[in-house]
Amino acid sequence: MIPEAALEKAFMELMRSIDLSDLQDGPKRAAPDIEIKYDDPVKQAEYAYSLIEIDDFAYLTKKLKKLLLEAPPVFDGEFMKSVVRRITVCGDRAEFELLNGKTYGKELSLGAADGKERVGHTGAKKYAPGGGGQRRA
Repeated sequence: MIPEAALEKAFMELMRSIDLSDLQDGPKRAAPDIEIKYDDPVKQAEYAYSLIEIDDFAYLTKKLKKLLLEAPPVFDGEFMKSVVRRITVCGDRAEFELLNGKTYGKELSLGAADGKERVGHTGAKKYAPGGGGQRRA
């Protein structure tokens, strides 16, 4: 289990480090390959529209910039909900996908309050070769 405090700290560090001009660089998307499949123009239009993704990057980036300019100085869960679309945690790293689809990674501080380094949430210092989650002797 990842402690909430670790995610909150990573989120706030990320918010302080985002360069607003970096948000402008949108994802590169290939244009869909639309074939002529139907003689009926309505069916062809339905087919073509089914292949096209909505590109609202510019709108969402503008909205995100406005929110970031009004960011609170301390962690606020409602603010986080308004700017983060998804959080993916893998090991000791969190990937924050923002409102406009841009993704930023941040290392998590998973050390325990007692000052000992931890591996994940187990408390084990090291694992035995070959995995299995067993401690080395």
